Amino acid sequence: MANYNIYKMTKKIILTTITSLLLLGTTTTKGQTVSQNNIHSFEHQGKRYQIITEMKTWIEATEYATNQGGYLAEINNQEEQDAIYNAFQNNIPDFSINPPIAQDGGGASYAWIGGNDIQQEGSWVWNGNNNENKTPFWQGGKRGDAIDNQYSNWGTTYGEQNEPDNYLNNQDGVAIALNNWPQGIGSWPLGNAGQWNDLAITNKLYFVIEYPITTSNHKLSNNSIVLYPNPTRNYVTIQNTKKDWQKITIYTITGETLLTQKTKEEETIKINLSNYPKGIYIIECINNKGEIKKNKIIKK
Repeated sequence: MANYNIYKMTKKIILTTITSLLLLGTTTTKGQTVSQNNIHSFEHQGKRYQIITEMKTWIEATEYATNQGGYLAEINNQEEQDAIYNAFQNNIPDFSINPPIAQDGGGASYAWIGGNDIQQEGSWVWNGNNNENKTPFWQGGKRGDAIDNQYSNWGTTYGEQNEPDNYLNNQDGVAIALNNWPQGIGSWPLGNAGQWNDLAITNKLYFVIEYPITTSNHKLSNNSIVLYPNPTRNYVTIQNTKKDWQKITIYTITGETLLTQKTKEEETIKINLSNYPKGIYIIECINNKGEIKKNKIIKK
């Protein structure tokens, strides 16, 4: 019996050691595990980004990104688009090795970014952390329109836009193509590498994480801060039910500081945006514990 107990104890130690070795060199969040070897970091205009070369669904990718303190990338201009695509080319130039293929995307390889029309078909929003804060950027299908002249990069060939097309009535996520689509000899081209396609969010693809412009990735622990209306033409009201804030800062989308305002112990503050140009701005709220909450707001 003593020998049997020693055998059981030895087996348990071996199994525990093996498990620890398997987990070494990975990061795990809410069941989402990513190897450090598959995380490729770069910076652009003061922001930090990560290309994750492991395949996850759109929802899984947002969960991982959010719990790392970021969100799936929300691309607002050509410079940001170029920086992200160039980072793919520099880090993983050969997509023939374990490619993240989407069959409903013409058999091409793709990476998730933060756009979707999950809530309402054709109402495309930036929502890279899959929460209640959404920024509309496109309305409709391939013959739709950009909202407030916001940037988009849908698949286009020979001057004709072909995406988003909601193929098979099941495409609610936005992804960057890593090669032209569709793949195959003689196929009529619908889009080029670097352009966007709408895909079923159940596809398992690479993804891009964007981090806020801050030296800290801490966020407020609850949804105590609310901004409205959004979009707005004049004033934005910032409501903080906990009355624990310390400072409000407004940035341009490229990180330029426009306004910094210390706050008092009050529930709501109104900020006048009427003199600002139309566009997207970031409002950062910091509470008295140094925790940060950021929201995008559209000035119409």
